[in-house]
Amino acid sequence: MRLIKDAGFDFVADRTTARPAVSAACDRLGLLLWSENCFWGTAPFKNSWAPAPIHRAGTSDRLRGKRESQLNRGVRIHRNHPSIIVWSMGNEEFFTAPSTMPKVRLFLKDLVAFSHQLDPARPAAIGGAQRGEIDKLGDLAGYNGDGATLFSILESPMW
Repeated sequence: MRLIKDAGFDFVADRTTARPAVSAACDRLGLLLWSENCFWGTAPFKNSWAPAPIHRAGTSDRLRGKRESQLNRGVRIHRNHPSIIVWSMGNEEFFTAPSTMPKVRLFLKDLVAFSHQLDPARPAAIGGAQRGEIDKLGDLAGYNGDGATLFSILESPMW
C-alpha cells in the first residue's frame, strides 16, 4: 500500500475480505478503498481464465451461501475502517454462459440488497460490470479491461 501511495495514487481496489492489514494500511495512508467480494466469472468459455469450479449454475445454493457469508464476514471485519468507501459484490460476473446470466443478475441484485442490510451507510458496487446490464444492479459500477472502449463518454446521458 505504501508503494501505491508513493506512486501518487489515492484509490485502490482490493479483495480484502481476508486481509484486515490492507484496510488498516489504507486508513493510515489515506488511501480510498474499493473492497471487493471474491466473486467473478462463472462460465467456462474457450480460453477463459474464469474459475472453472463454479461454472455450471453460477449461483448454486452452495455458491450463494459462500459468497453471502464472505460478504458478511468482510463487512463485519472492515466496516469500522474509514478508508472503505464502497463494498463491491464482485468482478466481471458477465463471464458466464448466456443461460446462467439471469441467475447471475438475480444473485448480484440479492448481494447488493444484502450489502445494504449489512452496511446502509456505504454504496454497493459491481466491479467489471461492462456487459450483460450488470452495471445497472448496484449503486456504482466499475468498468475495467475493455469497459472504456465499449461506452463512449459522448453517448452518456450526462452529456
